[in-house]
Amino acid sequence: MLRWTTYKSVTKRLYTLPNHTRVFVGHDYLPKEREVKYETTIGKEKKLNPQLNENTSKEEFIKNRDARDKILKSPKLLLQSLQVNIDAGFLPKKEDNDQQYLKIPIRRG
Repeated sequence: MLRWTTYKSVTKRLYTLPNHTRVFVGHDYLPKEREVKYETTIGKEKKLNPQLNENTSKEEFIKNRDARDKILKSPKLLLQSLQVNIDAGFLPKKEDNDQQYLKIPIRRG
């Protein structure tokens, strides 16, 4: 069900935004041949995204994601990116010491 929800969310919501819409991502898995990328556009993703582009069927997406996700570790910038994306791309407010911080949760036990 989660894969179908992801597919629908991207194709019916994100991919209906204007092609020039900027997107900040936190799930770049750093292929060996290039540097990390944290920004893209809707238009680029619709054309170039290897997992889900404008021609990817629901069945193909689900099959490929299930296979791929079995071997991936969590992305390095996931928590940082989520914090910024949750607040619509805005960085955290300055604290009393005039600094901005991204806060990472700590798991105990």
